Amino acid sequence: MIIRDWSKSPRMNGVVAPNLQSILASLNTGRNKIIADLTLGAWRGEVVAREFAEQLGGTIPFSFTLGSDASSEGQIGRFIDYETQGDIEFLNPFRSVELVLNLSTACQPIDFVVLAPTRSQTWGDENVTFLDLLARALEGSGTRISLVAADPRKVSVPSNWQIDWRVAPVTKRTVRGVGPVKAVPGIISKQIAKKLPLTGCHRLNNGLFLVPPECRIAPEPHSILALKERLGPGIPDWLKAYCQLTGEIHKDVDFLCRCSTAALLEGGFELALLLASSAVEASFEFQSDPSQGHLALPQLQRLRINFALAQLQGLRITLRRNSELYSAPAPEPYLPTDLYSFLLQAKAWGALSVGRLIEADTLFHKAELISRPRANTLGYQYLLNSYALCRLRLGDATQALAFEDRISTWLEQNATDTDHLFYINRLNKARLMRQAQRFAQADEYYCEAFSTTEGVPSESDLIYSNFSRGKNWLLAQRKEASIFILRACAHWVASQIPEALAPRVVQSIVGTAVEKNEKVEQVSEALLSRLRDVLPLASPFVADRLQQSLKEQGSAGWLFRRATKKDRVCLLIPVTGLDATVGISTTGSDPLVRSPAFDRLTAVMVAFIRNTILCEFTQVRELYSEVGTILLDTVHGYKFPSDLTSILSSAICLRARRVVYELDGKTYDFRLSDELQRRLWRQSWVRLSPSIASLHLKEEGGLVNFRRYISPLSLNETQSKLVGAIIKSNHPLRFADFSSDVQKSMRWLVDHHVLTIKADPSSVLTASLGRAEM
Repeated sequence: MIIRDWSKSPRMNGVVAPNLQSILASLNTGRNKIIADLTLGAWRGEVVAREFAEQLGGTIPFSFTLGSDASSEGQIGRFIDYETQGDIEFLNPFRSVELVLNLSTACQPIDFVVLAPTRSQTWGDENVTFLDLLARALEGSGTRISLVAADPRKVSVPSNWQIDWRVAPVTKRTVRGVGPVKAVPGIISKQIAKKLPLTGCHRLNNGLFLVPPECRIAPEPHSILALKERLGPGIPDWLKAYCQLTGEIHKDVDFLCRCSTAALLEGGFELALLLASSAVEASFEFQSDPSQGHLALPQLQRLRINFALAQLQGLRITLRRNSELYSAPAPEPYLPTDLYSFLLQAKAWGALSVGRLIEADTLFHKAELISRPRANTLGYQYLLNSYALCRLRLGDATQALAFEDRISTWLEQNATDTDHLFYINRLNKARLMRQAQRFAQADEYYCEAFSTTEGVPSESDLIYSNFSRGKNWLLAQRKEASIFILRACAHWVASQIPEALAPRVVQSIVGTAVEKNEKVEQVSEALLSRLRDVLPLASPFVADRLQQSLKEQGSAGWLFRRATKKDRVCLLIPVTGLDATVGISTTGSDPLVRSPAFDRLTAVMVAFIRNTILCEFTQVRELYSEVGTILLDTVHGYKFPSDLTSILSSAICLRARRVVYELDGKTYDFRLSDELQRRLWRQSWVRLSPSIASLHLKEEGGLVNFRRYISPLSLNETQSKLVGAIIKSNHPLRFADFSSDVQKSMRWLVDHHVLTIKADPSSVLTASLGRAEM
């Protein structure tokens, strides 16, 4: 569990030590020493997490996957998913901290040690975030992170870190005679250890070695060349790239581009940009084979420069480095059409993002003109979408809508593998309708956009969908605004990782870009402000409860959380104002995230829900408990469970013991025994999940492709036949229609988003509802 209090700075120990022996003498004896070495900088993605995990017997998985569709259009869709799933620059280190903490439980007690880089070397943003989160997670555990430096004045430490520096015991023993291995950045892997002498190196867990920091030297051409020659053809790609960048060695442009992609996949975004930039620089120095002809040399070299530049610009788009996008040189028109168009669009997007609208419009216009012969392609539609945004910011909403309507027409004729384009098309049309004050149509488009994530929404989707609809109805001065803003607030305070809210969602809520350490506080402040804005639009009952809650500010010991399959709630009950049902558990827990405004908003939402329920259902005594949790079930997409069918479906998933429900002005309060739970499950209908894009079923197995987020899933023979039977059936099938052995496969398919369940209240609970009428 990673508890983060953003009102405090992360604390670490600081050790001033001139050599390895001093470092070891400063650490507690009898504890496992897990060490990461940034002395020469970060030359692999998430290198600190990787080196910790390797010593603990684990591995850090790739942060990115490029998927099976290697086309530029396929990758655009992939990166749309990465963006809307949340801030990957926070999510990746967060997941790595979870993994390292899990691995460390078997190796306690532990000292985590990081040999800090000097000012001339880089930490790597992902390593800073990882260490920040790990330090917060270790607070109060008895384990701390120790940063080690020979001279703290030469170490650039993040400003929000609190380091308690102390001088290590002085030892005179200094290691000498370390060979070429001293030029290898980081901890020495098993692969490298087999090829280089390790004289003077310190053995770590799992066959890894540490080079004494006093033996490290700044990269020098002759030492790098000696290292490369000693390792030979078996040198790891990342180390070969390091040699090319730091030594007087020929730089292979294509190789550096591949290494840039590898660094991206590992989560090393700064490193990926560095390698791609170096590839562009190296392409200017590229010397072609004279046998190809004198006249061909300049053109070949220019092509190589621009292919390298295209990769760099693609990275900048992915990582939102907009000013660098714009500063790239204007592409030359002799290039192949696809390459020329992409470079024009990349620079145009940069210009649009930094406010150079006229220049962006000119670049988009050029790209659109040369791309017209490919007007029936997915790539052309993405171009039109960007161009539409540019026209909108220039005040030409008519042309922007015309472009989006053209995309809609194309989508109607090309319905395969277009969910990502459909999402951004509907989102942009919603914004256009909102600007035109056609609020009802805008709401329809928002619903259509977020339907692409139904069944598998990210936390960012849940917040963004409700906030966007609430903002739309707020402009219309309609009461629906209070419902959706309340829902957005509920999803925000229930988030497991609110710090990973997608940057575009943050900008939409706050109105500007936000520093990552300020995200939780500023988003919470903005949502509190929106709650006050919608007060006049809410119904009198809701407005009174909300006004009271804003003053009362909640009940200590209560919090919000997204429900999981491990939860077992004691009560499902409707909440007026949310127009939905929430789960109540009398089991409390410590909040995972703390921040003054986040705490205030949580308290307000807890008070609102408790006050609203107690006002309408005085028989519910659980809410008088001193501690408890309000659980949100998001199994049903971006909507809360609201009708009896979805509420009972939620009751199945959460194993609810009691359900309160209102129907036609009457209140029903009934208990769900274990037997009734099983009966409700067996009588539930089984349907294909709305998250599925396509199915390919054969006798021996099958493949499921999903609309958003989830990679293709392979099915075995039994699973494939089961899905096929559900598709071919002329009537809805229930769990009870299948044997117990098959039901195990069905549960697996439900867990993996292939199937979904829909409760049948009429077949199971008619008698119970009749007896429970109050």
